[in-house]
Amino acid sequence: MSDVQRRIAAALEGRRSQRAFVTELADLWTQLSSGLADLDSGIAAASQALRSLERPSEEQRRVSDALSEFGSAEGRRRIAELARRAADAQADVEAVVQRVHRDTVNLGVVGMTKAGKSTLLRTITGLPDDVIPSTENDPTTATSSRIYHRSGPSSATLSLHTWESFRDGYLAPLHAAAGLGPAPSTRGQFAQTHYPHVPEDPDARADVQKFLTRLIAARSSFASYEPLLRGGELDVSLSRLRPFVAYPVEGVHDPDYRPYHAVRGVRIEQAFPNLDVSDVGLVDLPGRGEAGLDVERQFLQGIRNEVDLLLMVKRPTVASAFVTEEDWQTIRLADAARGGVGLDDFVFVVVNRDSAHLPQALFDNAIQRITTETAKRGIRVLAPDVADPGQVVTGLMEPALAHLAARLAEMDRAAVTRVLQTVEQVGRDVQALTQEVQQRVRGWRSQLPNEQDAFRRLAIDLRNTIALDLTALLARYDELVQDDRPIEDLERGITEAAQTMRAYVDAGLGRGSREAWTTATERAYAAGALDAKQDEYYRLRSEASRVFGRIDLSLSQSVERLWVEVADLLRERLTEGLVPPSAGGTAADEPLRALRGTASDHDAPIIAAALTELLDLRINFGSIVLRVAQPIVRRIHWDADDILLVNVGESASATAPTPPAAGRRYQDDPPVTGRQPRRAAAAPPRRSRSRSDGPDGPTGPASDRDLDFGGTERQQAQRGTRRLYEELTTILHRRIDELEQALLHEARTTASILAAAADRFFVQVSQTNEVEWHYERLTRPVQRQIWPAMFDGGGAALIAELTRVDEQALTTGTAAARIVALAGARRLHTDAGA
Repeated sequence: MSDVQRRIAAALEGRRSQRAFVTELADLWTQLSSGLADLDSGIAAASQALRSLERPSEEQRRVSDALSEFGSAEGRRRIAELARRAADAQADVEAVVQRVHRDTVNLGVVGMTKAGKSTLLRTITGLPDDVIPSTENDPTTATSSRIYHRSGPSSATLSLHTWESFRDGYLAPLHAAAGLGPAPSTRGQFAQTHYPHVPEDPDARADVQKFLTRLIAARSSFASYEPLLRGGELDVSLSRLRPFVAYPVEGVHDPDYRPYHAVRGVRIEQAFPNLDVSDVGLVDLPGRGEAGLDVERQFLQGIRNEVDLLLMVKRPTVASAFVTEEDWQTIRLADAARGGVGLDDFVFVVVNRDSAHLPQALFDNAIQRITTETAKRGIRVLAPDVADPGQVVTGLMEPALAHLAARLAEMDRAAVTRVLQTVEQVGRDVQALTQEVQQRVRGWRSQLPNEQDAFRRLAIDLRNTIALDLTALLARYDELVQDDRPIEDLERGITEAAQTMRAYVDAGLGRGSREAWTTATERAYAAGALDAKQDEYYRLRSEASRVFGRIDLSLSQSVERLWVEVADLLRERLTEGLVPPSAGGTAADEPLRALRGTASDHDAPIIAAALTELLDLRINFGSIVLRVAQPIVRRIHWDADDILLVNVGESASATAPTPPAAGRRYQDDPPVTGRQPRRAAAAPPRRSRSRSDGPDGPTGPASDRDLDFGGTERQQAQRGTRRLYEELTTILHRRIDELEQALLHEARTTASILAAAADRFFVQVSQTNEVEWHYERLTRPVQRQIWPAMFDGGGAALIAELTRVDEQALTTGTAAARIVALAGARRLHTDAGA
């Protein structure tokens, strides 16, 4: 590794070590800058709040006078001045951020058209002229390029504009320069725009024509680059790069193919020949003679943020063998962008030895005159033949890189020191201002009526009002319990289920009529009596499960009704800002869930916990169908204990036992699975054997109840289906009665549970210690909506605006204090030689 390479690597490592500090400084500076803007707007808002008072008190008028005096003149003027200084320093802070994050030393290359800049770049990089083109008479560079010395295959990556960045960065400056007003806001508008070929104003500046020419070219070629205005990056091969970075040559290229308009910049990686120092980059900036490219802005941005050493390429001519005004303008721009680095460290003049067009004597004279002029600013002059690789290496690259190797660390230190001095002084001034603002605001606020005490009293009244409303709601549920009445929604669901199931039974057990059922069942009965009977029990039990299973929905509706009632009650007192209305399709619990979220966010945990418990009510209830209905439905079974009573001719009303309590079985209920062993029966005909028969034929009382012997098999089937119909309808009506009674009993229990839940919620949100503080925190954001007469945007708005100014001054002052401390500590560290 050469000494130059080693020293450059050490300087770059030094940059990396400063990244954390510089990033922290940049973040704090952003906070300070935005804080000043917020402080200014806050003072304006407070002044407006005072002017909006309809009947200001004497105290408010005094504060208004003081605030107007400070806000309209002295205070806002000082804030504006500090904001301007902060904005100026922001550019230097950003430049230092870019500097310490660069992993290469970058040489910026700039020159007037035909100065030889493109030739120099080709000589250094070894890239062909279709990548870095040049012409004899016209400018060629349309896009800023960054070329980095890297081993391996060459590559090119385009950074693309969006429509917005193209409009604002390219069209808008040209429109302004041509006196055309605002640029088209949309792609479609631009595509329909027709630009005049000559200025419409006969008194327009002579240079307006060149801006119109650029706009006409951009408009006529829009189709060639409009699809590329999408942002992001695009990789292209070097062989296809030219139209993305250079203007078309007249008579050679299609004048309406100009994709360079969509390109913000290009990054090229290429192994530079004859250069043994790595970590080198070249920044190719558009020439100063190119119209409409907003070169000064690009210089100030590009040079400040991307360049360590600026190479200003100049080709003397017989008519211009000295430093021209354009050259001095470039030097002035570099002087403005160097950010604390000495101009002698930052700029080199590269005089192109054009032996084909300039005699040696004139060239020597030009070198002498240029050196004499630039020496006044300490600027070094180099004079290689930019087309000669050997001269470029020895006469330019080696001196430039040796200079950076020797001076880069000191240049970085100078840039950082300049920024530290600036931000520390601005930070101190911001501290002083924010402290004064806080002192004034707190004094003004202390003179105003104390609305916080009024707000606290209102929060207590709100708690009491909600408690009274909840008492009325609770009384309705307690009345249901005292009268032993079920919940209306649940009672209606139970009654509808029982009526639906009875109608199903009466309509031929779901077949439409008894005759239809008999016709369908008789055939199955003749084929297998027990199979037919079991199939019917299975079918009817399934239907009962389905019909009564809908009762759980009624239970959910009962719980949801309580939620809706509570939400409506709270919304009336807390407004829709805290309890949003239920829109179509919105879940019934959504308003209370929204209120719970707000309570949690605003540190009102007592209210949030009460809402959580109320919202968990449905989960804690479980399924009424599984608990109460299903055990009875399971007794729709051919082995149920009361079926014998049906088949010996006793009426259902006379023999039906009293329904058991919900969830309990009759004393002699059969097992849920299997059958009770019964006496053996005579063997039925073979085709009537049940699919559950054992090897010795059917077992249990079902076999001797199902078939009568005597007569034809058809007659036996007719008698059996007739008795089966009577058995099924009787047992179904009995089970329906049992289900209805058990479920209504449960519905009355549910009323007591809902009453208890309402009471629990009432206690939590109205009688818990310190719950009034929770109401205060909950309602603070919407106090104007809840109490418009007290907090109508007047006094309360003024207090709120002054409080915001106080808080913003505190936040901005804190950022300024941290900047001062950070800058001071780092400056001491830098002064010590770090």
